[in-house]
Amino acid sequence: IEETVTYTARDSYTLTINYVGPEGDSDFYIDPELYPDVVDSKYVQEFYDGESYSVDSPIVDGYTCDKEVVSGTITEDTEVSVQYAHEEE
Repeated sequence: IEETVTYTARDSYTLTINYVGPEGDSDFYIDPELYPDVVDSKYVQEFYDGESYSVDSPIVDGYTCDKEVVSGTITEDTEVSVQYAHEEE
């Protein structure tokens, strides 16, 4: 018996999430000890084509964000911005 196995390479794409401060500052501080996957206010991860992703936005004291969760299905390189604003008192 002879068996042929065929492997198909799957494309992978990059998800980049930019965490942006109230004045549009791209160097908004996210604590690296609490969120080690966030480097320089960015989350960058590779996913296979068609793969689902769901990333919780970091919680930052004194701020709220416009997207608590970034989720979807990757089909191309994707860049998303999460905007933080000062929490209203």
